[in-house]
Amino acid sequence: MRIITKRSLQSRFKSLLEKEGLLKEWHDYENKWRVIALKDWCKDNNIDIIG
Repeated sequence: MRIITKRSLQSRFKSLLEKEGLLKEWHDYENKWRVIALKDWCKDNNIDIIG
């Protein structure tokens, strides 16, 4: 029986993106939403962002 892990799914997903020439776009998308989430978290926790 093969165990499917989160890591193996992510690896296969990123391999597919690379094969399709979309890996850079995925990283850009991922980074954009990471920044938005961090800014929202800081705002919710009354933390000022400098810079």
